[in-house]
Amino acid sequence: MKVNLTQSQLNLDQGDVLALTDAAGLELRCTRGRIWLTTPDQAGDHILDTGVSFQVTGRGKLVIEATEASRLTLRRRDRASSILSPNPPTLQWAES
Repeated sequence: MKVNLTQSQLNLDQGDVLALTDAAGLELRCTRGRIWLTTPDQAGDHILDTGVSFQVTGRGKLVIEATEASRLTLRRRDRASSILSPNPPTLQWAES
């Protein structure tokens, strides 16, 4: 699956899990529902309720799960981060 991660919206069903790699510079924003995420580059897990954003600063794997039906917006915040991370972020759906 190819996803344009410069600006994308993903509709997730409850329990959907996906992983991002090379995601430095992306801003994730929960526009509906509730999203759980974790990354080895930052301490602790994060919960994004509707209207809450998360700035990805590390380059490691980011795991996201919808704890309820949700919509997630992904967008690159600035061009400098894409220069630092020349590879576009990769998205993978987890298999159930």
